Parts: sequence; C-alpha cells; structure tokens
Amino acid sequence: MIILRLLLLGGVVAIFSSSLSLPAFWVAKGNEPRQEYSGIKCLMLSPFGATNPAALANFLLPWWAYSLLRASRQREASVYFKPLGISLVALLLALTFLGQTKITVAERGGDISSIVGYGPGYYRWVTSIAVACAGTAVLALIQYFFAKREQPIDRGIAMKES
Repeated sequence: MIILRLLLLGGVVAIFSSSLSLPAFWVAKGNEPRQEYSGIKCLMLSPFGATNPAALANFLLPWWAYSLLRASRQREASVYFKPLGISLVALLLALTFLGQTKITVAERGGDISSIVGYGPGYYRWVTSIAVACAGTAVLALIQYFFAKREQPIDRGIAMKES
C-alpha cells in the first residue's frame, strides 16, 4: 500500500511541478496590455495573497502529502479520511479562483487588476489537486475492500473455551 501512496504522491508532485512553468492567468488594468502570471510567480506571491481563498490551497497540499504518508498500517479505510478531506477542501479553494474577476497583483496590496483569462498552468494546478482527491479516494476504497476481504468469516460456530 505504501507503493501506491508514493506513486500517487509522485504523480501529484509531477503535475504540480509542471504547472509552475506555464502561464496561470492573465490580468489587465485599464488600457495597459495584458500581463501574464506564471505558476511559479503565483506560488511565490501566494503568501501575500492570503486573503485570496485559492492561494490557501497551496498551503494545504503539503499537509495532504504529510497526512497521506502518515496513514497508519491499520486495516481500515478511515485512515484516508483526513487526507481526502484536506484534498477536497484544497480543490474547492482552488476552484474559487474561477469566480474571481479581480486580483491583487502586488505584494503591497494596492495594485488590483482584472483577470482576463486563465492559462494552462491554472488548469494543470487544479488537475494536480483533483488527482490528489481521486487518488486518495481510490486508496480508501482499496483499503476498504482489502480490509473487508481479510476479515474472518463468522459462520455462527461458537468456539469452545478451554
């Protein structure tokens, strides 16, 4: 099971890393030409955009990875509830960015621009979080069915105590 967790984590990290080099969104202010923001720039500015709910999803991903790797060797699917919940919250926070029309684009907070388009970096970022959600759900289902199958079958035969 640890192999599956590591494969999931590696896949999420690979998709997330590939989103950093792509344009995440474009902004425009007044009559100025539109300006591109790459994924790495968004990641670096996310601590300054703490009022932006979508920026908080970046802080939840390491917590998801930690809780996924710390999932104990119990035979219950409930060990995946915490990482699944974290990834679902991160996905919902990431999707809130689609509803925003304006964004703060400077560290000092006074420079607000209109979002005019979303790039492949944004969609790949959301995909990495969606893969984390789906993969964690699949791991929980696998754990549930294996744990259910490995339980002894009770046929109503009482054992004599010696």
